[in-house]
Amino acid sequence: MIEASVIVGALFGDADKVALTALRSYAKLIGLAFHVVDDILNVSGNPARLGKAVGTDSVKGKNTFPGLLGLEKARIYAQDLVQNALIALKIFDTQADPLRAIATYITERDH
Repeated sequence: MIEASVIVGALFGDADKVALTALRSYAKLIGLAFHVVDDILNVSGNPARLGKAVGTDSVKGKNTFPGLLGLEKARIYAQDLVQNALIALKIFDTQADPLRAIATYITERDH
């Protein structure tokens, strides 16, 4: 969904091939980072902030990034994904700052 949203916006903005490639990379990276953070929050999040119980992925036997990597390595992985997404945006000027803010928010979110 994230990739589709970013790419559709780029197409409507008449982005060239180089911009589309950078935006596709950005979108894939933040999409995966969002998933990793979602898995992390299911382990260590505040149920009141999340609006749902934590630990449900483990109870259901789901494969998660914290389960596969450990909680701290999953956090580092999410941060690395976001940093790489920001690098993908280096070809853009300040007009891409909202995309940068979204990427940064992903690892800072608590719900």
